[in-house]
Amino acid sequence: MSKLTFLPFNVGEPLRPAIGRQLANFLAEAYKNQPEVETNFVNFLTQVGTATEPAQAFVNLGSELNPSDLVENILQQSGADYAIDGTLNPVDGQSALTLRISKPGVTGAYVTEKTFDESETFDVVRWLVSEVAKGASIRLLPDFAEAMEFGTDNPQSFQKFMLGFDAVNYVGQAGRHVAKEFDVALAFDDLYASVEADPDFLGPYDASLQLATLCAQNNVGTLQVIEEKLKRLMELVPEDYRAQYALGDIYQGTGRPQEAMGAYEKAIRHMESRREQKIKEHETDKEVSIPALDPGLYTRLGILQQQQGMLANAERSFRKALALEGPDKPTMQFMTPLLMGTNRGSEIVSMWKEVLDENPTSPDAWGRYAVSLVLAKRNDEAMKVFEEALEKTDGHVII
Repeated sequence: MSKLTFLPFNVGEPLRPAIGRQLANFLAEAYKNQPEVETNFVNFLTQVGTATEPAQAFVNLGSELNPSDLVENILQQSGADYAIDGTLNPVDGQSALTLRISKPGVTGAYVTEKTFDESETFDVVRWLVSEVAKGASIRLLPDFAEAMEFGTDNPQSFQKFMLGFDAVNYVGQAGRHVAKEFDVALAFDDLYASVEADPDFLGPYDASLQLATLCAQNNVGTLQVIEEKLKRLMELVPEDYRAQYALGDIYQGTGRPQEAMGAYEKAIRHMESRREQKIKEHETDKEVSIPALDPGLYTRLGILQQQQGMLANAERSFRKALALEGPDKPTMQFMTPLLMGTNRGSEIVSMWKEVLDENPTSPDAWGRYAVSLVLAKRNDEAMKVFEEALEKTDGHVII
């Protein structure tokens, strides 16, 4: 087993340090698919705030190679067999990349260089994978580097994605200690530029949703900025309902229930319409996949409806969610108090019985059906169900 620790590539101006971090991060992720290889990616996150206003920021350690003592310390602390670092600097309209591989006691046991332009981004990543294998004596899976996929064939889209994804990593690590200087709007714009360069590339859309959620959770940026950016995402990718879904989550988390319900309802209409469209397309082309409906969206809407006293609407939403869920039926935790509060607790037993009939080998379904009988004060029946469940599930620990 070889253990590799990847460090961000140091980046010279005017190149953006995020590219150096994400190239190294991408390499670390790629090598996780190799047998007998353990990888670790080290980000340099440092304190930049004060005692009263703590803040953290990613640090780019200049445009030169890291000092030997830093590399040696990282090797010792991580217990790695090899440390991989390097530099990325602008040269005559291109980028000059230096890759260095070190091992305990020998900084720069393997060093190589390559100059490239943006159009050669994918070739350079494949080259990096192959060169790391040479320097760390790793036998790659057959054609691994050559067959690598990036989610897009557009190098500009991929580079913009890396810039935006770096912000996702930053907010995810720094949390509420994101530095005031951080420009979240620029991060969104990088991701949108990636989408515009290749609308079929799923990475930047998903990363935009992640970034919006993380910013809302950690009070990064303003709600107005996040709202504007999600609405722009809806315009860029109108066929995907998830941006509307994310906007509903943000409204809900910031105490705007009416707007949240409106966003969820729009997302549901969009999701259902998209599914109906794909069903029709599938009738003439069996290669067309039919997207599944997301039960969590109905559950979220139902919770808000219940909180606003719209019990009939909430029940309809919960029942739609339950019809889509597996035997664990997580929405029942919300449906149960609704039914109990309207003196319809007996329906809970029949609902769990239906679940059990559909999933006769599910320990979870057996257990929940038995508990529903206990709640209905039908203890003798519950005991019999527990005993039968032990037989049918081979004494599963849940029972």
